[in-house]
Amino acid sequence: MSIIERLFRKRKIQVRQRPFIIEEPKTKEDKSVSCQVDDRYCRICFDDKKKEMPVTACRCKGTIGLVHMSCLEKWLAMSNTHSCELCGYNYQTIRTPRYRVLYSIYYWVFLDRNPQYHRGLKSDFIVFVVLTPIAVVGVYSCIVAADFYSKEPHKYSPASRWTTISLLIMVVLLTFAYYLWVAVTIRFHMRIWYIWWQANNIVKVIPRDPEAAPSTESTSSRRIEAVPSCGVSHAETQIPINEYSV
Repeated sequence: MSIIERLFRKRKIQVRQRPFIIEEPKTKEDKSVSCQVDDRYCRICFDDKKKEMPVTACRCKGTIGLVHMSCLEKWLAMSNTHSCELCGYNYQTIRTPRYRVLYSIYYWVFLDRNPQYHRGLKSDFIVFVVLTPIAVVGVYSCIVAADFYSKEPHKYSPASRWTTISLLIMVVLLTFAYYLWVAVTIRFHMRIWYIWWQANNIVKVIPRDPEAAPSTESTSSRRIEAVPSCGVSHAETQIPINEYSV
């Protein structure tokens, strides 16, 4: 047997043992499922890998109206709103405070680490500690001086009278300015605390219909909308070759 015949025979045996792939076009029935695209993602987190199924909780149409119930409840709590920012639909919600009032104030002042809700709190506290003794000493000094000039032998002197009146006016203005600053500062920080307290509520959204109830189906079972493929799809079929002829 010549070398050429042996090489040809060896090649023939290898082709017999190795299958090859033939690509054939799919039928019309298979084209509808050739390319499944899951476009049902949450408009808040844009995460399509969650097990929670996005639902339509408002009047928004299409994929823009799909949200995860957990994302929606968290967003409503943090934004302290109860309506959709796009269509204006009012959600039916149940809000439960996470902390009681007194404990929430303690938690907000000492335990919370979010700088957004502590703007100027420490500086205002330092100013309060420094300003309070100054205001008390100033008011007390003015009152003592006014009392001194109102007694004998200064009470009949015109200068003493004007001095006493000026000191009393200074006491009134100083006291009014101090309490006004304290009231404005407390109101400002209490407003920030209230926003923080409302943002930490536990919000439960009541679905507007039974179909909007959240589901825990897997991601693979959520591919319910199939989009036809843009091109021609082909299936790969392995066909073993038992014989090969040249």
